[in-house]
Amino acid sequence: MASSSDIDLNDNIIDLSRLWEQYPKADVLAIWMGLSTNNDKGIILDNMEAGYTLRVIYGGGSAAFSKTNLFWVGGVVKIVGAVTKAGIDAATDGEGIIVNPSIDAISDGLNSAFSGASIEGKVRNFWGQSDGGKYEIDEGGVIVCMPSAYGTIYSNDDTHLKDDGVHEDGRIQKYYKPAIVDANSFFPCNRPGGLMEQTAKRSGAACILAWDKESAFGDNVGWYEIKVVVSRPGVTGEEAENAVSNTHIFNN
Repeated sequence: MASSSDIDLNDNIIDLSRLWEQYPKADVLAIWMGLSTNNDKGIILDNMEAGYTLRVIYGGGSAAFSKTNLFWVGGVVKIVGAVTKAGIDAATDGEGIIVNPSIDAISDGLNSAFSGASIEGKVRNFWGQSDGGKYEIDEGGVIVCMPSAYGTIYSNDDTHLKDDGVHEDGRIQKYYKPAIVDANSFFPCNRPGGLMEQTAKRSGAACILAWDKESAFGDNVGWYEIKVVVSRPGVTGEEAENAVSNTHIFNN
């Protein structure tokens, strides 16, 4: 992990098993991340166990998907807390645990990495929406690849959203193609019929990455801010989100 004094723009792997071992009393891990949209590997949550739930509780930012080639930027993460189901910080009895840089440092680091490249052209927000309000099927926004995906999922004819209403309705589950359903993965969507979480059906690595064609990441500019919670079996995603909201940890 990056230290508080050293922002590593290629710090894109989180070992969940190490965190659970470090905080054995915790029911929920709260993770704040800056995801570079030209990182074709995504931010990896390694050692996600079957039965554990990953829930997105916030997504923001905009990025362009039609710029010139830029150097690769991975992303940076901040493990901001380990809490019990009741919302009491498991790491420091309510004092919060800050082991990575603040979101301001993440923002400054990623903005610096993309300095000189303006966010213009084919702009997409976190939810895959263009400036005109249309939800795109094959690029922009974020996909969460659960362990059943056995790695990253890229946009292609077998995986992009069905083009029969998604532009207006958003990336809701009924527009998923079978490959996404079979992979137990999801496009975060906060509209009715959308998904904000999945429970792992097998153990392995989960990853969060910008939605794009495998060969097209080099021209992407910008980053998305994402807050997620990972909860143990027996703690629903909603309970995990509520537990985190009962603490101050995402306000640091």
